[in-house]
Amino acid sequence: MGYERYFVAHVRQLLRQFSLGEAFLDLRAMGRNNAIMNIPTFMKYLASFSHAGIRSRRILRRSWFLRDKPSDIAEVRNYAMAMASPFSLQKFELDTANLPPLLRFEDKNSMSQSIETRLPMLDPRLVRFGCSLPVEQKMHDGWSKYILRRGIEGRVPDPICWRRDKIGFAAPQASWTKKHNEEMRSAIRGSRLLRELVDLKALESSGFAIDGASLWRLYSAAMWEESLSISSLS
Repeated sequence: MGYERYFVAHVRQLLRQFSLGEAFLDLRAMGRNNAIMNIPTFMKYLASFSHAGIRSRRILRRSWFLRDKPSDIAEVRNYAMAMASPFSLQKFELDTANLPPLLRFEDKNSMSQSIETRLPMLDPRLVRFGCSLPVEQKMHDGWSKYILRRGIEGRVPDPICWRRDKIGFAAPQASWTKKHNEEMRSAIRGSRLLRELVDLKALESSGFAIDGASLWRLYSAAMWEESLSISSLS
């Protein structure tokens, strides 16, 4: 439960249980012990993850260049239902949304380098134990991963153990898209595969008015097509 969206699920459950005082105290503690979550950010997460319609419209607006857009995004709807409680969200992410694709990435990356990997934190006994713990041992006084922090307290320096901000191992995508923008656009223009999926004429007319993440995805698809000599979806 290290992701900020779990705070939203936790507070939503408290409000449904009419634990208004506890919800208020947890919101205050969250702002004190988590560098990312404040009230505006909390409301943004609440709107984005808890309301399928709002999040779906946002995704579809970002994907305006696609030829065929779904009227309903099942995973967004399922996420909104899972936000009812921290446990239901954790189960959904373990079973469906997060863990399966992450394991596929890990498997492909390790196999591509001929490395056999092990995932000790996914030992079934440890997973069952972790899921059985009450939420108060995972999220406490505004801290995420509380029991894990307590478990390593004294073994690692406090600034690491009780760090308030969460920084992932992200690739420098923004600088890549800026530095290689024209090269990426050229690859997208020449993609036969993307011609079936994307309105390239409208994209070109707009001056590629899309966000960096969408540009990166389209470029990645074009490179995948080229590397595997894919000529058509059919």
